[in-house]
Amino acid sequence: MLPLGPVLMAIVAAGVFFVIAGAIFAKGVDGSYSLSNVQLILWTGTVLGSYIGLAMIKGNFLSDIPANLLALMGVSSGSFVTAVAIRDSQQKRTPLKEVRNVRQKLAPASLKDLLTSEEDPNNYSLAKLQMLSWTIVSLAIFVYVVFQNMSSRTPTLPDVGPTLLTLMGISHGAYLVNKNSDNASNAKSNM
Repeated sequence: MLPLGPVLMAIVAAGVFFVIAGAIFAKGVDGSYSLSNVQLILWTGTVLGSYIGLAMIKGNFLSDIPANLLALMGVSSGSFVTAVAIRDSQQKRTPLKEVRNVRQKLAPASLKDLLTSEEDPNNYSLAKLQMLSWTIVSLAIFVYVVFQNMSSRTPTLPDVGPTLLTLMGISHGAYLVNKNSDNASNAKSNM
């Protein structure tokens, strides 16, 4: 049986993080939802809530964060930082005010932004679909194992398997290459 107090505290902590971080950071500078921002928010909030819930069961800080989980958080953070660098390099060619004006004329932000091409918001991006899909799959498995650990009163953060970590790395890499390609195409069309 799941211990109610730690489970509720984990859900509240993750929920508060999701609401605050989502409201502040989910959108990119152009006003559309940013996939790299959203996936970093999802992973950080999930690990944060899991850590708090499991630490409450232990009655102390957790002494170990598994290596592959740290690597996965690094992949998420690295993807976010690289996406920002790609965007910033594109902004040097196209002023931010112009990017925002073009985006605002297209449509208001919607969850569709998480799957559409940056080059053409009317087309979907396979790279974004792949990254979002593996993010959702890995988060679902992670949360399931966290709840198993809570119900068995094993206060440890689960490790992410090397295969899943590799798939996440590949999907993030494909997303970043695609983002760079989309932004390069946008820059050429603006010249």
